[in-house]
Amino acid sequence: MNNTILVLGGDGYYGWPLAMKIAAKHPKTRVVIADNEWRRNIVKSFGFQTLIPIAKPAERIQAFSSIHGQDNLYYVRLDVNTERIEEIIAH
Repeated sequence: MNNTILVLGGDGYYGWPLAMKIAAKHPKTRVVIADNEWRRNIVKSFGFQTLIPIAKPAERIQAFSSIHGQDNLYYVRLDVNTERIEEIIAH
């Protein structure tokens, strides 16, 4: 895989379907989902659960791979307000 697409906020309502669509349409492109898991953490911090259970990123990626037979979707827990974003972009 020579090309990489970075989907910021990829664990969210719009980001996850977007990342899957890109990964499915471009099987030779590495699609990296970057998310700081803010939504998951804020819900948990208030002692709540989402109305519809949302699988962990690793489980979601495994389901994508099983359905599409592709392994080009990756997840990185990342706050874009840190220097770590530079590391992700460099690779």
